[in-house]
Amino acid sequence: MLSISRNASSSTWSLSRAVWRAGELRLQGAESYLLILANESAMMDYCLAWSLGRMGSDKSISVLNSMAEGNLSYKEDQAMVRRMAVYALLNLVNESSRDLMIQNLTKELPATLQKALNDGPALYEATVEDLPNSVLTLDTLYAINNEACRFTVKKLLSERAFDPPFFQCVRHIFKASEFRDDFEIFGLLAKRFQINKAYYSVPQWGDQVYLFKNGHYKTEKLKDRAKPNTGLAYSNRTRNYLRKRTWRRLEKLGDVGNLDYVDLAMALLLQVEDADAKEPYNESFYNWRAGMEMVYARYDRFADFYLLNQILFKNSARYRLRKTSLKTICVDPYQPGQPGPEEREEAYPVLWDQKALSCIELLKSSDCEEIHLFGIKVLAANEAVLEQVKFSEVMDLLKRPFENIAEFAFGLLEQFFKGREYREAELLALLNAVYEPAATFAWQLIEDAGESYLSRSRFVAQLMLSPRLQNIEKIFNLLSKGNCDKTLVAQIIHDLIEEVHDFKSFEFMSTLLTQLEKCELNFSEVSLSSLLNLLEQEALELQELAVLILAKTNRPAADFPPHLIQSLLTSEHEKLRISGVRLLAQFSDDDLVERYELLLDLVGSKTLEIRKLIYPVIFRVSGQDTTFSQRIFDDLVGRLIRGRLSKEALDEMADYLLHGHRYQLKCLDSAIIIKLLQVNVSAANHVGESLLGKLSLATCGREEILGLANHELVK
Repeated sequence: MLSISRNASSSTWSLSRAVWRAGELRLQGAESYLLILANESAMMDYCLAWSLGRMGSDKSISVLNSMAEGNLSYKEDQAMVRRMAVYALLNLVNESSRDLMIQNLTKELPATLQKALNDGPALYEATVEDLPNSVLTLDTLYAINNEACRFTVKKLLSERAFDPPFFQCVRHIFKASEFRDDFEIFGLLAKRFQINKAYYSVPQWGDQVYLFKNGHYKTEKLKDRAKPNTGLAYSNRTRNYLRKRTWRRLEKLGDVGNLDYVDLAMALLLQVEDADAKEPYNESFYNWRAGMEMVYARYDRFADFYLLNQILFKNSARYRLRKTSLKTICVDPYQPGQPGPEEREEAYPVLWDQKALSCIELLKSSDCEEIHLFGIKVLAANEAVLEQVKFSEVMDLLKRPFENIAEFAFGLLEQFFKGREYREAELLALLNAVYEPAATFAWQLIEDAGESYLSRSRFVAQLMLSPRLQNIEKIFNLLSKGNCDKTLVAQIIHDLIEEVHDFKSFEFMSTLLTQLEKCELNFSEVSLSSLLNLLEQEALELQELAVLILAKTNRPAADFPPHLIQSLLTSEHEKLRISGVRLLAQFSDDDLVERYELLLDLVGSKTLEIRKLIYPVIFRVSGQDTTFSQRIFDDLVGRLIRGRLSKEALDEMADYLLHGHRYQLKCLDSAIIIKLLQVNVSAANHVGESLLGKLSLATCGREEILGLANHELVK
């Protein structure tokens, strides 16, 4: 800095740049030199506030106070200096002074925001309403930075478009997050700069910018973009500058061997997930440096993610950065989708080696396969540190839904934890791992232990809810072969109901229901109140589960609440209506006779499955109760003649009568047979035609006989 100030004309660095760099490196010995430079210009003071706040001492507080209060020799750009000075003071002053500053900052907020300052969602809503009036409110919230303020800032930065004037405070917070080493906010914004397209593109010639907004085009002048009320923000050039600036921040840390590089790189990497990837694609363009030669480029799925590629593939032989577009091109002979090399490819591998265990956190939290492969490669290259991995961390890795991570974690188990006894939660992690050998290993442990695990009701219940469907099938097989009495079954179902209450998704439910329906376990002691409580839950899947287990308990109808069957049969969900019929089928014949009208209505249901289920029930009761049999026969014939049901329902009704009530059909009155033949209902005609041989014209009236004259079969 002394050299620059003495030789300003020959130096390649400006003095303000050197001041900024001193803050980046936290060069505390430079503080006294920096204080001499205060109050010269807005840019210099801004850089001074940034640097002094990062590495200064009590000596810097008076200078920073002057900046924050606006006691400056210049008038322009004071706002940016005061803003950075506030951040610097919050970093340097003692706790009581910081509390006083926070109180003063809070008073600057609108009253609606002050009231909601400790309630994240409420503060967010109030801030959204206030933003049209003052986007700089967000700067104040980030300076206060309590839990509710942070929630609001993160949500707005994550969701809101980078249009004017909002983008103004985005830039402020980006700089402030860099100052604070707030890697979470810095990483969040870096991701937005990557995935958010520019608000406008700077024209190659001319001063006019055309914007399409609110359904119509409008023009802005490029020269007006520095004005407070400008309609321009976040151009393509600004976007690329911010993306490159983010990498430069990392690069500067890496160049001096600062391990903060790894922490910041991790924060940036954790923002990327597989869902951000594109399908690999090809592109052609002219290379003017090579005499306008046509160049063909192949791009991998994360080719557009400049920062990701700089961190993970800076030293890669299979990728090359195209500086004009910041895209990464595949280098021959590599093709997208092929496995990567065994060699390390990342930038600053020495720093990663020094913090190799950080990659465990990457594997635990990242949802991006490229990052998983990178983390595993770093850990594999540092075997000595693998002994420091905790068993609980290995279990956490096994729970991840990625096979490469689960395979790596299982390898650690085999290498460092042989012969260990596993608790139930640990066994469940192995059983639910997406890596098949881990689950096989766990099942072997269970089978070697005999029936001891099968007597643990909570463990069994959790297996019945496993995301690995094979586990559900296997536990039911083991239970069917073991000594599982009705008391244990009741406890398992009790625990299962408690566990399943907290579930939000039910991919396992179809398999669970199938296994429950097939199994021969004794459910007679399962608590009715628990099942009825489960039936009241909103999730359809839980209601289906409750009804199926209710049916398996084989309880008498008297045990059920009077409204239960009716509520199931009138449910808006077809599956519940079907389940209700299945439950109804469990009732005794006497109970069903009392529900005669209900059975008759179900015969005409619009749902095929319900009709298929109810006819066997009617046939069963008819075989035991002749009065019921004759009554149902008469009513079904009557419905057939009226023909007010769907064709499918009428056809099934005719088929049932022909096969289930042959005796009553033989005794059917000739007048009824003639009606069956005369009505314009094909199903009724079919039954009547089968009875023509039983028709006695002697018992028929003249009009009935004449009515038959036009029937095809009579002709």
